[in-house]
Amino acid sequence: MIVYNYPPRTPAHKARWADAITSALANGTLQLLATDDSGWTDFYELSGRCPRCDHQLDPITIEFDVILGVEPVRARVGVFDVQCNCRAAHAGRDDQHRGCGWGGSNAVRLAVNR
Repeated sequence: MIVYNYPPRTPAHKARWADAITSALANGTLQLLATDDSGWTDFYELSGRCPRCDHQLDPITIEFDVILGVEPVRARVGVFDVQCNCRAAHAGRDDQHRGCGWGGSNAVRLAVNR
């Protein structure tokens, strides 16, 4: 069983989490799918399995804002806090938290190809 803990806030661990998310998106264990792109904001849903504990995540809403200028341009790259929010049991986790503890301030860069 993966023990609940927060990752260190070091550059090496931030890179490790970002690489894990990028790899999970590439191999399909995480998916980033459009849910609404009808207004000034594009909404996507990140779903799948946590790269650390491999439990099913509750869907995470990701919001890409539209940048206004001469013509609206849809921003397709952003930095987001992606945190494990699985409902599975993890030793050491109290009832006030969810997930395995990884994510949070270890933000990752997400991009959408459209």
